[in-house]
Amino acid sequence: MNPALILNDWRLTLIANGIVVYEEPAAALESNGNLLFGADAFAKARVHPRQSNLEYLGKLSADPLAQPFTSARNHADLLYLHFKVLADTQPVLSDPLLAVVPSPVSNEQLSLLLGVAKEAGVTIGGFTDLASACVAAQPGDTPLQFLELNMSSAYIVRVELKPDTSAGPATEFMDTSISRIIDGWTNVIADQFVASSRFDPLHAAHTEQQLYNLVAGWFGSATPSSYLTIEHGGETRRQEVSIDALRSRLNRSIESIVAALNPDLPVRLGPNAASVPLLRALLESRFSVQRSDADRLRAWLAHHAEPLLSTDDVRYHRALKPAAMAKAQPQPEATSAPHAAPAAPSPGQPTHGLHATTAYRIGSAALPAEAVGDAASGTTVNVDGRLFTLIQVLD
Repeated sequence: MNPALILNDWRLTLIANGIVVYEEPAAALESNGNLLFGADAFAKARVHPRQSNLEYLGKLSADPLAQPFTSARNHADLLYLHFKVLADTQPVLSDPLLAVVPSPVSNEQLSLLLGVAKEAGVTIGGFTDLASACVAAQPGDTPLQFLELNMSSAYIVRVELKPDTSAGPATEFMDTSISRIIDGWTNVIADQFVASSRFDPLHAAHTEQQLYNLVAGWFGSATPSSYLTIEHGGETRRQEVSIDALRSRLNRSIESIVAALNPDLPVRLGPNAASVPLLRALLESRFSVQRSDADRLRAWLAHHAEPLLSTDDVRYHRALKPAAMAKAQPQPEATSAPHAAPAAPSPGQPTHGLHATTAYRIGSAALPAEAVGDAASGTTVNVDGRLFTLIQVLD
């Protein structure tokens, strides 16, 4: 099975055989002449803002950087260097891959992606649209509106099934993004710190970074934590978090998106949008909201990438064959069982809970049996703010 690479700046995700083998932010940091990429760079970007770049994938171009790196003069250079790291560390990239791109991607950016990857030793054999892939993996009533948030922007695209899944032109929103949501929430929490103790975590770079990382860590949970702690000057600063204040700030952050959505069509949240705490609940007050299933997307990519690939004639596929309209999706081979799609033709009792890309056995410390009860496979349970999708793993 050929690998698939989901290209977005919040989570650059490499999938092989239905399993996530790499998933980190498209973030770069230059430190002492060396370049760091991914989570390590993201976790230090607020401490070293002039040596960091979080935009080279979302705003890919050959235009000169406002703050050039020693080894990179533009966004394309940084992506090339990130691809080089992946090519050197991920053996699956010896095979041609399917690149899954955001709907607003331009022809110029597709051309840059193809050339940059080739120079880095990564072969892109085809492109496809994330919205089309998500709906093909999880067919439902169409037309629908696909909403996705990335680090630097958000977009809405109409998707139809006729009979293939096809995404139309995208409407992009530069005033709404994951970065803006995190910034808004860090400001709200900083105000709460100041009001309760006069301590301002945004006053120093190292405490600002702590706060930023804590807020970013909420993504993937249904709700933010009700309190957080920051280390400063040898002391631990603890602050209760007003969820109502965060909800209000998020509501303001997505005003332009809400105004653009059609109330008569269902809204399908993309993988990133589905990970934003509180977002689904806010939208459900006005729209019929669906959530893209990451397991089904991985399974669909594992089984459908190869026919879309051609190294001689690389194409951008927007119309995709949907998965069979059955009650369940086939699981990948047994070697991929811990990360397989939870749906099976006749699922038995769940044995594990899938959180992010790790499967935890029911009864373990992370997933106590009492937290699961009699829930069936495919059910999502919340354990101390962490979401687990129950699956059956066959030995």
